[in-house]
Amino acid sequence: VDAAFCSGSMRAAATELTFAPHYVFSRGRLNLDLGLRLAKVVTPSGMEHYSAKDQIVYPDLNARYALIPDAMSIYGSIGGGNQLHTYSSILEANPFVDADYARGLPLMDFSIERISFLFGVDGRISRRFTYDVHAGYSVIGNGLLDAVFLSADNSGYVPGIGYASYNRFHAGLEWIWRTDDISFDGDVEYSLYSGLDDAFGLFEPAPFKGSVSFEYNWNRRVFAGIGCRFASARKGILANEGWRNDNTLIRYDARVPGYADLGLYVEYAPSQRLSFW
Repeated sequence: VDAAFCSGSMRAAATELTFAPHYVFSRGRLNLDLGLRLAKVVTPSGMEHYSAKDQIVYPDLNARYALIPDAMSIYGSIGGGNQLHTYSSILEANPFVDADYARGLPLMDFSIERISFLFGVDGRISRRFTYDVHAGYSVIGNGLLDAVFLSADNSGYVPGIGYASYNRFHAGLEWIWRTDDISFDGDVEYSLYSGLDDAFGLFEPAPFKGSVSFEYNWNRRVFAGIGCRFASARKGILANEGWRNDNTLIRYDARVPGYADLGLYVEYAPSQRLSFW
């Protein structure tokens, strides 16, 4: 049971009931987890929020096979399910959100991952390097996206959020390289989105994003590191308040620039029980 309640001016309530029987099988190098997820979102009648239509039945299948025991495995999964977007979870993603961000539409709703496929290879090369290479495809219903809308007086643009359905292909790499003195880890992911051509005001998530970090330590007492989180530019569609003579909406291709967030840190540990950073 997953429940969310909000009182006051944004009164909302939603409860997700989930039942997920599984059959687990393991023999030799093969591990199987074969399941089915039944999930129903229940909301009070007449509620403005949480109005999406759920799917109820979702696959929940996982498989892993060790090509090289303790060194390399292939894995795959087929899944799906719901995600409740509560006011607190939306604030965790963007602390500036308030009731006006919905621009007259429901602020809180839930997303439906109708079906997803994932395939990957993970393992290690010696004791110092581990990796995970994967690719997948998802069909998302009512996904939560950032938005830009015209202000009420049409004097400019204001930020917001909205919901739309789309498909996503993604491929990524994660790695960790660690010695006694040095560690280098990171993850990168590329995503390709489709189905958002008519989602006016909404912006696709960044197609390329990731993070990397490098750390050096001297005698496990003095640590120094550098890290960077980054994302490429995001594209969307903005709509003018007017219409063309042929009754088509005036639309503009828009772009949110990419970014790189660089971080530096140092730490000194005079003992195993205390450190200053």
